[in-house]
Amino acid sequence: MHTQGGSLARGASHALDDWRQRRGLAPLQDAGPVFRPGIEVANTPGQVVHRNHLAELIQYTPMTPRVQREPVFIVPSWIMKFYILDLSPHNSLVRYLVEQGHTVFMLSWRNPDEGDALLDMPDYLQLGVLDALAAITRLTGGVPIHAAGYCLGGTLLAIAAAALARPRAVPAAAAIALLASVTLLAAQVDFRDAGDLGVLIDEAQVATLEDTMAERGFLTGQQMGGSFQFLHAQRRPQRGHRVRARPCRAQLPADAQPRG
Repeated sequence: MHTQGGSLARGASHALDDWRQRRGLAPLQDAGPVFRPGIEVANTPGQVVHRNHLAELIQYTPMTPRVQREPVFIVPSWIMKFYILDLSPHNSLVRYLVEQGHTVFMLSWRNPDEGDALLDMPDYLQLGVLDALAAITRLTGGVPIHAAGYCLGGTLLAIAAAALARPRAVPAAAAIALLASVTLLAAQVDFRDAGDLGVLIDEAQVATLEDTMAERGFLTGQQMGGSFQFLHAQRRPQRGHRVRARPCRAQLPADAQPRG
């Protein structure tokens, strides 16, 4: 009533653009605010201090006169951008830790392409976590490291910690400082019960994924997004569409939306 039908028209336009984007088509409306790394997101100061084929290691600039002796190392999931933990300044885990006097390092994973088809879990373990830990050890003089892993990054970190705890399991373990602590955020380490994801994964689905990987070498963002849409289907994708179509409700930036 207040908008004389304008909000209903805007909601219908949002719904149409959602439908187009799910089918790989360009939206008809302005996409809204742009989130550019280093400007709108990921604007905690830092620099890349180590790089290999698979990942870069970022060290964040101190914001306090004195810093804690033992550094913090964060491993995000390789299906996410590193700035999932460094969004806007008011909701950035990285900025909070730096402001508390911690020396923070974080991995930034490289986007894979067809040339990475043969990379497997041992490569991610070595080039992702172990190589970064060795670099941090060199940069900080060998003091113990506090490691934290988010989502699949936490799963990989748990594998690395278990390997480092076994004698001679990691050939270059002598070049890596002791882990002072390991913190896992939304990370699964026991896959005997995979939860909701188990509904989507069976032998046929795994075979399909393996065929896709063999053909292209990686899964696209759209393919990965499809899996998440099926998880909690009643709460996640449909809820988001209802919010966008609801009258008199402006769409919040992605890093400010409530999570179910």
